[in-house]
Amino acid sequence: MKKLSTFLFIAFAACMTNAQWNPNTDQNLLVTSPGNGSSFSATSNDGKTYIGFWKQVGAPQNFELWLQVLDQNGDKLLGTDGILLSNQLPMSSSTVFEKTAVDAAGNFYIGVTGTGTGTPAYVFKINPQGTSVWPNGINVGAGYLPTILPLSNNDIVVGILSTTQTAMLVQRYNASGQPVWAAPINIVSDDPTKQTSPADFFELPNNEIALLFHKKVSTQTLSYLFAQKIDFNGNILWSDGPLQVTTKSLAYNSKYSGVVDGSTVYYGYSTGQGNRFDGYLQRINFSDGTKPWGADGVDFDTNQTNFEKNMRIAFSAGSPYIWGVCNYTTTSQGMGGEYIQKFDKNTGSRLFTDNAKQVFPITADFMMHSGDLFLTDGKPYFVVEKRINTALLPTTLNAVLLNDNGDFAWTQQYIPMATFNASKSYITPLRPVNNQAVVVFHEKKTNDANSVIYAQNLVLPAASLGTIDNVKTKTVALYPNPATDVIHLDGVNDSNFMIYNAAGQLVKSGEIQKGEIAVQELVKGQYILKLKGQEKAIKFIKK
Repeated sequence: MKKLSTFLFIAFAACMTNAQWNPNTDQNLLVTSPGNGSSFSATSNDGKTYIGFWKQVGAPQNFELWLQVLDQNGDKLLGTDGILLSNQLPMSSSTVFEKTAVDAAGNFYIGVTGTGTGTPAYVFKINPQGTSVWPNGINVGAGYLPTILPLSNNDIVVGILSTTQTAMLVQRYNASGQPVWAAPINIVSDDPTKQTSPADFFELPNNEIALLFHKKVSTQTLSYLFAQKIDFNGNILWSDGPLQVTTKSLAYNSKYSGVVDGSTVYYGYSTGQGNRFDGYLQRINFSDGTKPWGADGVDFDTNQTNFEKNMRIAFSAGSPYIWGVCNYTTTSQGMGGEYIQKFDKNTGSRLFTDNAKQVFPITADFMMHSGDLFLTDGKPYFVVEKRINTALLPTTLNAVLLNDNGDFAWTQQYIPMATFNASKSYITPLRPVNNQAVVVFHEKKTNDANSVIYAQNLVLPAASLGTIDNVKTKTVALYPNPATDVIHLDGVNDSNFMIYNAAGQLVKSGEIQKGEIAVQELVKGQYILKLKGQEKAIKFIKK
């Protein structure tokens, strides 16, 4: 009997040792039912998934703050429904944007605003065991968008959009939640009469901190982005005033994307200025307060034909490149797709031509990323939504992994993670850890009374996808290969089977009927078939 010439190494082994939380992507892992409350998630370096959420309750409280933690196997560590963090925040009938962070020790921080009387902002700290270190949180002032930067000395820096004054307030807190500086410092733009709001903070070398913040220029969301540098003692280091990061207009309450490399911050943003959407990457040298790539940075795509929206960037320490992705739409925004760009981090040169590289074409499927871009082993990873039958609201969530050239790492292009026919909200793809990626989202499935929080993991291949050669023996034969609708098996009686995709995800299982398995619902790509009682596996291709 002929031996397998190539054994299934990374992908199939991964699925055996670190299985999917729920191999049925129509079901996923049910986390909890929060009513109409939102959720906000992050992952730790040991693979835990922290999920904070607002749980809707009756008036006058309206919302309570809760927490659930999943381990790497998808087991709930805080009981069936999680634990209550606080029911003391004054809440109206709505919630606003929340911010999260995880420090090097695995502590999870949540920044929230009570939308009731006084609009107080609070920060909560949860340790890796799921214990609230600061019961009921610490009050960081009246304001919105509490933005948290964990420091290397175990302290945190918090900035808020104040509701009592125009300047953004920034304070440092120690591990016990006590303020370090005598008073918060005021961060202003080039116009002290304009309100300022936090964007992103980064720790720099030499106990210094980069603050990126918005100058609000209207009663709506219009803003301009600025930068200031402070030290760990709360001293403002650019005494001549802040640096304007870009002349393009932004929205202060939108999420943007930044990375730090030593004393340099790279910031990806999309602007809607001039009745079109464009993506840019800006470089800010905090060592000397310069912008070597000009007033606005480098354009994601110099072509002015399509809109470039929702730009996200990623970087691996030591790499010479900054990766970026953008949602592309027609100017009427009636169709959408996805493009990727690779930048030289020193010169800003676009390495995938001046017009970027297509990942998914611009179609009515709207295959566009949702959430952040990540790098796993230096390769771009992200999650895309795909409209079901090009309908407006029902979508699927699908994982995408690219190689160094921006081409698909998986032959089937993407791997489904959540496929139930429903609209999805609060979609949060999380940073891959230990070759596992997680996405958290809300949707209402058939038996759900309200929108429910679900999660799904995906076991990622490490450096490459493992494959095996087809098994060719006197007892088992598979044909046709490649297959379109049905695969036939000669030499095997009716038996249970499992089909895995090239990333080690179980996509189909059941019992062989009259020597046949229907495969028409599988997406194009490479698959591995395992039969009950057989040590060997069979590789086939769905075309």
